[in-house]
Amino acid sequence: DVAVWFMTIAPGGSVRLPSCAAGVNRLLYFITGDGITVADRSVNRHSVFRIPGGTGVDVRNSGTQKAEALILQGQPINEPVHQHGPFVMNSEQEIQTAISDYSKTRFGGWPWQDNAVVFPPDKGRFVSVNGVVEYPPGHSSS
Repeated sequence: DVAVWFMTIAPGGSVRLPSCAAGVNRLLYFITGDGITVADRSVNRHSVFRIPGGTGVDVRNSGTQKAEALILQGQPINEPVHQHGPFVMNSEQEIQTAISDYSKTRFGGWPWQDNAVVFPPDKGRFVSVNGVVEYPPGHSSS
């Protein structure tokens, strides 16, 4: 019971989420806009709101601007979860192994000298493979 929804809702508009099984986790992340309500409860922009599972629910744009939200839904896996920085595994030993692997190989190699390479904002989305840079369709390279 996994679902991912990206919603764009016009001012005054609403979307009805279908019901789901009891025990399913649903989270809404309010990305842009000036007002969203979920089941008549206001949600702050750039925050996460846990949506109760089991029943359908209305997501309404209560603002004057277009609203965008991401909804993630899934059944709990009921397994242990350990997290350290960007690493998420099932045990502390797996975390240590992942950190060790990363420190040795950077998971396949990193072509830059610095681990925190930052590109100019106007560079946009791109991929560099074997020295060849590609941009998505409709993008002009800068």
